[in-house]
Amino acid sequence: MCRCNNKKGDNIPEAFKTDFSRQFEKLPCCGKKKNKKNKSGLYFDSDTILLSYYFDCGSDLDIRMNVIEPHTGTTIGWSKASSASYKGTEFIKWGGDNTGQGKEQIKIDVKKLKELNPDFDEVKIEMRAFWYGSACDKPVFVDAKHYKGGTPRKQGYHWEMDNPDNEKVIRSEKGNVVRHRNEIGQEKGDFVAVYHYDLKTGRIWFEMEEKKEPITDGDNTNNNNGNGTTTPTNETVDIIADTFEGYVDRGNSLHLSRAVNTPVVGTLYYNKNCNREGGQTLEVTLPADGSPADLSQLNNIWEYQCSIRFETEDPRVTNKQIELFWGGTNIRPEDMVDILIFGDYFGYNYGVSLSKETKGEPVEVTVTIDGVSKTGTLPVNGNLDGFTDFWQYQGQIKDVVITSNDPRLHQSRYEFNNFYFEAPIP
Repeated sequence: MCRCNNKKGDNIPEAFKTDFSRQFEKLPCCGKKKNKKNKSGLYFDSDTILLSYYFDCGSDLDIRMNVIEPHTGTTIGWSKASSASYKGTEFIKWGGDNTGQGKEQIKIDVKKLKELNPDFDEVKIEMRAFWYGSACDKPVFVDAKHYKGGTPRKQGYHWEMDNPDNEKVIRSEKGNVVRHRNEIGQEKGDFVAVYHYDLKTGRIWFEMEEKKEPITDGDNTNNNNGNGTTTPTNETVDIIADTFEGYVDRGNSLHLSRAVNTPVVGTLYYNKNCNREGGQTLEVTLPADGSPADLSQLNNIWEYQCSIRFETEDPRVTNKQIELFWGGTNIRPEDMVDILIFGDYFGYNYGVSLSKETKGEPVEVTVTIDGVSKTGTLPVNGNLDGFTDFWQYQGQIKDVVITSNDPRLHQSRYEFNNFYFEAPIP
């Protein structure tokens, strides 16, 4: 890679040229000899990386940043994840969905990543994209800004770095044209680049051509390469679980990291009681072409599970168990509810209900009336409960206690003291 080969009229976006001319270190001329012992690329000890797409035509480029190393099973972009985490700590953040023109960007906290695991060797991110609005035939360019020190400041869909001690910028010498729009079968997006940062040496480089790997079923299978000889290959693949802003019911999908010859079959375990073991199960087939698995059987109960994981015994899969969610915080605030109690002095309209309509399965509760308990469910539409028989035989009621471990409730215990009415006794 040398600057002497650059030609005028190479379709580089004007905003990109300004940024490039200000910050990019000038490359050597082609006439100079290169040290063949050194690997190509720049070297820099980074604390923060800003990785960007640039586009000055079309409208609403939607990015797909697949975090390959360190492996988190995360794809960042519109309808996908907005961040990537390791052991619950965020180290990558997306700047947001630019529905016009300009750029989209992620911020990588390298300093925090090294603190989380000093043994990590590399940051490797596959950069893909498709058009949601109008497409264009001009290249999409990428760059990576590396900073030592400084304070990142959010500005629109990207960050600016205030007061860095040092900085280094690398950009693609050529862009790649994104041709597809958001259509069925194109959700993966077109290849733009693969970004590499060696955490041990500080080496930085882009791959600008997509590698087409030979694919076979099984381990160590021989492939005929067309010239009478065979080449051993291994068909390995990862399971990818995509989420959006922490809510597994928004843009959720489970799919293979790339296409293989035959589908991968496994089991999805989901448990609303925050128990990683056991729970309900669903056999899931991950399509061989990398498209999302059919999870429609879960309907709208998906978002109210506390523990969700996928397991497979397929020998091709490197991560045979992937935890999609654990912790109970994937419920939207507007779907949280309370429990209400109804009754009058004549014993009519008595019962228990949710404070408003919510989603998912009925809420399981235990109702204790003056020391006598019964377990049942409350309908999610806010109607009165199914405890009618239990209530009407109580006669006079003083204290009511309702308990539940359902994560949609604001409280696990509701007490109604000195609640007194006469219910009709047959």
